[in-house]
Amino acid sequence: MSTDGVRGQGVVAIAIRSQSNETVDAVRERLCALFPDDAAEVTRQITLAVACAEHLNIKVTPELLENLVTEHLRAKVAAKPPRFRMPPAIPLGRV
Repeated sequence: MSTDGVRGQGVVAIAIRSQSNETVDAVRERLCALFPDDAAEVTRQITLAVACAEHLNIKVTPELLENLVTEHLRAKVAAKPPRFRMPPAIPLGRV
């Protein structure tokens, strides 16, 4: 079984199977658009959020899942040292 850079693939499959595939896929697509460089991390965070919510008997809604994962990913980006963050794009023709 390929892990595609994500540890705990068995957990990924279980957590995602337990939710509506449409819900998880829609959230994953939106978050991959926001964080295009971290698709594997998006999948990992979605899996963790679903597993934690189910463990706590919390109903996972698309809004809850998206908000929770977005906050986790933003925190990870903010925690990176400045030299590892991507510099802002400079429009062509300006220096």
